[in-house]
Amino acid sequence: DVSQKYLPSISKGAFKDKRVELVIGDGVKFVKNYKNFFDVIILDLSDPWGPARKVISLRFYQGVKRALKKNGTISVQGGCLFSQIKLASIIFHRLKRVFSSVVIHEAPVLLYDVGESNFTVAANFSLRKVTFKEIEKKFKKLKLDLKYYKPKIHFASTVLPDYLIRELKI
Repeated sequence: DVSQKYLPSISKGAFKDKRVELVIGDGVKFVKNYKNFFDVIILDLSDPWGPARKVISLRFYQGVKRALKKNGTISVQGGCLFSQIKLASIIFHRLKRVFSSVVIHEAPVLLYDVGESNFTVAANFSLRKVTFKEIEKKFKKLKLDLKYYKPKIHFASTVLPDYLIRELKI
């Protein structure tokens, strides 16, 4: 409520979109109620310590897969690759056990002290086979006025330095 009231320039009316349902609650319990329902599930979760450990569990990701439609996609905010490499690796490898295609995207997120975050995206179709032209066509059709994202960044954000690839064991 505070975000909607005092930071409307960030959401740009997203909360009013009839396709959006904002759910704040136990994600593990939530996905159990759905099967073959969602096109996309975006997980911007608290750090997975204590009771929140379940949100990066293999069992939870299996539940998310059941909740997604056949060609559904999941995106998991995976922390900072520079200071939370172990967490990013755990998320990647668990998603890889559930989905056939997993890709890590890295982006600047100036809100965090290190200035970056990663988003691990998974699906049961080849994410690497989606072409620039396909993304560009869909992006143009949406007619979005975004500050950061554009199709070129979509692909550039998947390029990781070799030392991170080695540390992530991907």
